[in-house]
Amino acid sequence: MSEDLWGLSGGRFLVVYWVVIVVVVDVNVWGVFYARRVRRGVSSSLGRRLDPYEIALLRGGFQRVVDTAVAGLIARGAVRVDRSGVGRPTGGAVPADPYEAYALGRIGSSHRLTAPSAAGFAATSVGGSLVGGLVAVGLYTDPRRVARARRGPWLFALVVAAGVVRLVAALGLGRPVALLVMSLVLSLVVWLVVAICVFAMTAPRATGRGRAAVQQARAGAISVETDGSPALWAAVAVALGGLVAFPDADIADAFAQSTPSTSSSAESQSDSDGCAASAGCAAGCSSGVSSCGGGGTGCGG
Repeated sequence: MSEDLWGLSGGRFLVVYWVVIVVVVDVNVWGVFYARRVRRGVSSSLGRRLDPYEIALLRGGFQRVVDTAVAGLIARGAVRVDRSGVGRPTGGAVPADPYEAYALGRIGSSHRLTAPSAAGFAATSVGGSLVGGLVAVGLYTDPRRVARARRGPWLFALVVAAGVVRLVAALGLGRPVALLVMSLVLSLVVWLVVAICVFAMTAPRATGRGRAAVQQARAGAISVETDGSPALWAAVAVALGGLVAFPDADIADAFAQSTPSTSSSAESQSDSDGCAASAGCAAGCSSGVSSCGGGGTGCGG
């Protein structure tokens, strides 16, 4: 009909509009699966030992990585903690690796024991290298895939924009628009729900293979790089159990009082089985980490 706007009656336009909405939803669902699956060509065999920082990222995200670095600094004497929960750099030891250097630089002027924030760590070269190594062996979601998947919700903008243009044109011609307005409102709700779901379900995290690797490390099925260093023993304990798993009981208590929720959110994404909040958490991290050291005053010491 010549009087039909854009060659489509109101009813036919709405049918086309919702068909396109369904297609866009399907594209976003596929994008989530694309972001979370292990890319082709990745070997099913790990082929090497994991280090404490890799375990930390898989177990509790970037904040756990920084917490693990803090544990290493304390265990090696680069930071001293008193009973009131105040940590101060001693100046007697330099950071052993870039992770410790980052953590030491972020402790802050207050020197409170509260672990430095991991905000911005993912964007550093150190964080990128850590993620890249785990992505290469299929243990962590690929940030590039995540970025592509998160573009999907913006397809709704094109569809809704077409609906808005149709609405303006229909109003100009005095056509009824009640159903079109309802469709626009509903499609905005769908857009919001899909966007929230896509961003939540594509949050960078350990893959299924990565979660399995953490469980195997805890059970001793795969080994974790420690080189017999007391600082690395402490780092492994914190990587698996959070700051409250630091081998020294007094320091662990200070962490528990200063940072009560430090290991909750990111860990819940990767594993919900709950590692014990004690030095015993390191007991099963590898075949070489079956004895975390004598007493509660230090790991390996």
